[in-house]
Amino acid sequence: DIFIEQTVDDPQTNLCTVEKTNDGEYFFELKSADTENIVFILNADRDCKRYFLHYDGTQVENTVISVNEEVIYSGDYDGRIMPIGSVGQDDIITVRMQMKEEDMSGYVRLSAACLDEEMYGAFEEELTEERLFQIENFTERSFEGAVVADDDQILMFSIPYDAGWKVLVDGKETKTKKIVDAFLAVPLEEGAHKISMSYTPEGFSLGWKLSLLCLLLFAGSCCLAVRKKKVRKKRLDDFMNTVTNGEAFPENLSEVDQLRTPILPDKSEEIPFLKREPGPESDD
Repeated sequence: DIFIEQTVDDPQTNLCTVEKTNDGEYFFELKSADTENIVFILNADRDCKRYFLHYDGTQVENTVISVNEEVIYSGDYDGRIMPIGSVGQDDIITVRMQMKEEDMSGYVRLSAACLDEEMYGAFEEELTEERLFQIENFTERSFEGAVVADDDQILMFSIPYDAGWKVLVDGKETKTKKIVDAFLAVPLEEGAHKISMSYTPEGFSLGWKLSLLCLLLFAGSCCLAVRKKKVRKKRLDDFMNTVTNGEAFPENLSEVDQLRTPILPDKSEEIPFLKREPGPESDD
């Protein structure tokens, strides 16, 4: 196996209970959310050049991962392989989890592994011999380059597999593969190829689409409210003009509208509350 499994002790808990149900799997019952509901403290079994955590926290609100109290990850993460980097036996890796209050019970998963550098080196050499990928441009979330394949084969990248990677081979999107259950790879046909890769976190695309939909619905409801207000104002103005001119109720008003419309006295009639009654004569 290219990975050497590392020891993970049972976690400390706060305002929740945890029971280990399988290797790397824990069932929790939550009382109240806290930044340290579940805390794993890990030590590498050996000096490790490339240390990884296999993490699944779909029911976790926020996770903070640190090495010797230096934070290297902080946020809301789903299932993924998380590279920790080079660690020694004296280093302390801490994983703090704050659970979601809407999920009062559920599962979290955490396991650790160290890459076997000797086995990986031999495997990488076999895969990349005479077809090295040459990087030409790169940014924080993307890169592109060229490669020549002597025959139909698999090109493996030394980066963890993640469904957020989008790969274009000669301008055409290509489905990615997971090699040894850990690394990103793409199939190639014989010949020279241009490869472009970009990364978008899972859920990001759905998130902005839902946000746009909510914005459109809000704008639509505002326009409808304004239009209804204008219609009501026009109908009221038309009605007042009709009454002022001494005309009857407009024929196009419904019975309900007539019930809602205040009935004003005819212009030819005296208005009782404006009529002044003579007061009693004074004796003076």
